[in-house]
Amino acid sequence: EKIYSDRRAILEKRNIREIFLGMLDSVVDRLALNYFLLLEEGEEEEEYEEEFVEELPQEEETPQGEVEEKTEKEIPIEERFIAILREYFPPFSGFDYETLMEKLKEGVKSEKELKEFILTLAKETFEKKLEGLPQEIADEALKYIMLRTIDTKWVDHLQNLEALKRGVSLRAWGQIDPVVAFRQEASELFEEMIKSIEDEVVKLFYRVRIALEVVPSVPIFRNVHLTRGEVPTASGKPKEAPRKKPEGYHRLKQMYKIKRR
Repeated sequence: EKIYSDRRAILEKRNIREIFLGMLDSVVDRLALNYFLLLEEGEEEEEYEEEFVEELPQEEETPQGEVEEKTEKEIPIEERFIAILREYFPPFSGFDYETLMEKLKEGVKSEKELKEFILTLAKETFEKKLEGLPQEIADEALKYIMLRTIDTKWVDHLQNLEALKRGVSLRAWGQIDPVVAFRQEASELFEEMIKSIEDEVVKLFYRVRIALEVVPSVPIFRNVHLTRGEVPTASGKPKEAPRKKPEGYHRLKQMYKIKRR
């Protein structure tokens, strides 16, 4: 029901920006959580190294001119997080990564604080991207991005459900009720689809370039009443359309000329 109601609202362009900003809010919420998961992983790795890893022999210095590549663990968490964000907000979108990096280095106390900070930057980028565009054009761009994504992901979801139906009957061998298993896994698939739609919509919006296309002007005919067999002219007056010659006309004309001779 959620998919159909959202799709209907998008088609009718009802609260289309609110729908997009709601998706953006969900995406940023997951990104903020991701940052703190990276912090936790980093702390666990440091504890593990201190307790269990023996001191390794010193590696030989790399020859002059060669650049030693950093492993993922050696890259600061802030840079790793920025790399994840760039998948959603590419640098050319105008997202203010410099301000975000300063905030991360200062330290963030909670997921909520980080979410609100990133969301503010993302909304500023959103407004700049649509700045100068007529509302109708901006809404049409959002409508296209969201409908395209929803339709594609929904078809994929239906195919996944069909595959689940075919395989769920085997759960009975493991003394698991197939109906219960199907409902549970179908619910999980639906949640994954919603997240996938939100991610894809945000990524597409911040990557596409919305531009106004200048269409050459054409004559506009006003107060012209056309009837069958009439075509408009530049002056606005109807002109009689050329009548089609009856079948056999040219043959009769030729015969007439021969008789006159």
